[in-house]
Amino acid sequence: MALDDPKLAASLRACDLSRAQIAPQPNSMITFKAASAYELPYANDEFELLVCCEVHEHLERPADAVRELERVASKAVLLSTPREPCGAPSTSRAGSISRRYAILLGHVQHFSRRTLSSLVA
Repeated sequence: MALDDPKLAASLRACDLSRAQIAPQPNSMITFKAASAYELPYANDEFELLVCCEVHEHLERPADAVRELERVASKAVLLSTPREPCGAPSTSRAGSISRRYAILLGHVQHFSRRTLSSLVA
């Protein structure tokens, strides 16, 4: 299906903290709502698949957000976080720069494969 297929477009919805957080010209095929990851404006099991990309590293309570994603997804949640060296101790200059860059991006969490798996287990 193409993104402009009406069957698909009717089912594409997106959330962010505010409208200011998204591109100035959002895709007209996607319905947007301002919402918190902790309180999504959707019913239990409303979506078969929920995609949450590059969000949890910004959250103070990522486990609470995972529970909320599970609440609104009936079949599956696809969750991703950036792969950063920021969570590992490093004495190298590159590691220090990466950590500072992540902080500038607003990352308050740093996930490894193990910690992300543990979060969603």
